Amino acid sequence: MTPSPGLRLRITALVLLVPLVLAATRSLASGAASGSALAPAPDVPRACSLTPTQVRRALDAFDEMLPVIFHPRCVNCHGAVNPYVDPQIGRHLGGQMTDSITGEPLPDSSCQDCHGELPGWQVPGQAMLFVGKNPKELCVQFKQFAPGGGSQFVEHVEHEPGLPQFIKTAFLGTRALNTLGEVVYEDQMGVPPVPEKPPLDHGALVGLAKDWVNAIGSGWAEAPDCGCATSGAWYGTVTARGVFQNAGMSGTLQVGSGATVMLEAVDGPSWSSGRRVRNYRATGGVVRWAAIATGACRGTISGTMPLDTLDIDGNPMAELRMEDIGRSEVGYQPTTGSWPDRWSPIFHVQCDMDGARVPVPMTNLLPTWWHYDLSSPPTTTDLDRLKGRYEWAPGQGVSVVWEWDLKRQP
Repeated sequence: MTPSPGLRLRITALVLLVPLVLAATRSLASGAASGSALAPAPDVPRACSLTPTQVRRALDAFDEMLPVIFHPRCVNCHGAVNPYVDPQIGRHLGGQMTDSITGEPLPDSSCQDCHGELPGWQVPGQAMLFVGKNPKELCVQFKQFAPGGGSQFVEHVEHEPGLPQFIKTAFLGTRALNTLGEVVYEDQMGVPPVPEKPPLDHGALVGLAKDWVNAIGSGWAEAPDCGCATSGAWYGTVTARGVFQNAGMSGTLQVGSGATVMLEAVDGPSWSSGRRVRNYRATGGVVRWAAIATGACRGTISGTMPLDTLDIDGNPMAELRMEDIGRSEVGYQPTTGSWPDRWSPIFHVQCDMDGARVPVPMTNLLPTWWHYDLSSPPTTTDLDRLKGRYEWAPGQGVSVVWEWDLKRQP
């Protein structure tokens, strides 16, 4: 029997409307689908024995020193000012400290012409530069500078054994300028120099250095980045379930998914937002999903989707972004890739329309399997487990629930 023009119009509208409604949910779920667990991660020796909570404490302690480390009185001497290149590039007010004939760097003793208030003034070598390095890289650098242990680092910060007292002088804020140096500064800047001290005093920095060393503890002698960056993976489950009553089609549509997922760290911490951000991407797991239509429209479909692959745009099928928002709190936000067509097959539900049984094609049931639209991401103070739940009810007859439970792996 050929449907009437009016019936064909209603079918067309339904075909267009159902995927649109379902896509708007961002994720669909039902207890009808469940995922089997992945094999547990192999028991292998860890390069860093610190727990995620211990690492976080070490990161927090290191962050307390950053306002001093990145203050001009410190970072200028450690690479932000380069006296051996064109002053327009190197920002050295005393000019380019190279031999005008050979172009070779002048000896460090030449620095005393202007910085005579600190005998033995030197420019740190490449390995001791701060500029261009993020906190993780600096943390590793400081550990490597003191192979004898954390006490060696604290000793250096406190009184620099056998070296001119650069650190103590930095806290005076004077740049160790003598009279000639002050004249050169005023000539270049148009105003006489005034002390520009770091935000903390020297004693406070020594105290913070001790806090950091104590927080790292045994990690100082372990892997170079132990205590300087988070590691490990997140492993666990994500489930979702949704119910749609007379939403784009007559009857009730129940949809659901159950997933196991392994999310491993990628790249290093990002600091673009001013806070430490860590990113993880799916490297294992599978989503099992199903949909059941009952009432005036009836039909079922189910499928699976691996998570250790990329979507049609080259993005991982799941990512997790974690951002520090306080000394003991982390915010996190998952994102999901778009499903390739082979995991969103077209299927038909049989609908009763004007006394006829009409097949209606549907697809894109689960465009994403873990998602929520929140102005503020969920937060946690438990660095070893992420467990949460979110409900979405945009209108009458429509409700979707997401639940997740991830644990930190070594």
